[in-house]
Amino acid sequence: MKRRKRRINWRRFSLVLLFILVISIGYNRVEALIAGGGSKAVTGSPAVNGKELDGSGLTGETPSPAPEAATSSPPKATPTPTTDTGKAVPPSPSISPSQTPNADPSPSAQPDRQEEQTSPPPQGTGADEAGEEKRIALTFDDGPDLKWTPQILEILKERNIKATFFLVGKQAEAYPEMVQQIIDEGHLVGNHTWGHEKLTELNTKEVGHAIDRLSDLLFQITGQKISLFRAPYGAMSDKVQSVLDDKGYQLVGWTVDPRDWAGTSPDEMMNIVKKQAKPGGIVLMHSFGGKNSDLSNTVEFLPQLIDYLQEEGYTIVTVPELSP
Repeated sequence: MKRRKRRINWRRFSLVLLFILVISIGYNRVEALIAGGGSKAVTGSPAVNGKELDGSGLTGETPSPAPEAATSSPPKATPTPTTDTGKAVPPSPSISPSQTPNADPSPSAQPDRQEEQTSPPPQGTGADEAGEEKRIALTFDDGPDLKWTPQILEILKERNIKATFFLVGKQAEAYPEMVQQIIDEGHLVGNHTWGHEKLTELNTKEVGHAIDRLSDLLFQITGQKISLFRAPYGAMSDKVQSVLDDKGYQLVGWTVDPRDWAGTSPDEMMNIVKKQAKPGGIVLMHSFGGKNSDLSNTVEFLPQLIDYLQEEGYTIVTVPELSP
């Protein structure tokens, strides 16, 4: 018996093909969305694999699976400059010539300056930066007397310190034994005029007399010719200098004045010394006189001064020994 041939149902076959085509188009669109990272479409036709779709969504070629999106590194951000406090520094605007700032800011825009302080020299080295020994001289004016001079001499003797005493003629005439004691204990003496005259107010003859009268007396007491001279009040002029030159005197001033004559306290005197003392310096003090004839501040201060200078590496010498 012959089998009957089945007739193809073209209508059903067309529906199946149409169904497959719809599924394929939908699948391609889903792949396109996945490849684009799910982002929304922008103006213009969407694309698949870099080719623009036609109105039906087909590219005209067999679709292939979309490649995986390559991971790209984000661009490195340029670091923003910051200040020491961590705040961002705004970019500097360009300045036209008319906008050039004033080169000299007003005083109110400038920071306050701190007062410069002198640093103390290094301790215990015994030499300055040039490798030379640090030397400083102690000097005492206006003596001698029988009250303050002996106390000063005793302190110097205990500390084995030699000093230079600039004597006044009236005091030396009254206490020649103290002049001799100063010499006997290894100290030097200098001329401080006969009566502590202010030489700039005297004529040339009077200046010479004020110096020579004391010089003659000191020679009688000590047998030494005196060559060191200090002007009372530090008052000097060309006229006075000319007299000193003619008589062969070495003028000696000072670089450190603790103002013991004004009754300054030992603490205040020490502060002055710390600021003013330098290698080659000369410290001015007194062995007679003072405020209300009181030099107890000097007697109290002297041991402290010696200790400080030695701790700072100074060698205490007489005036001529300042120059090696």
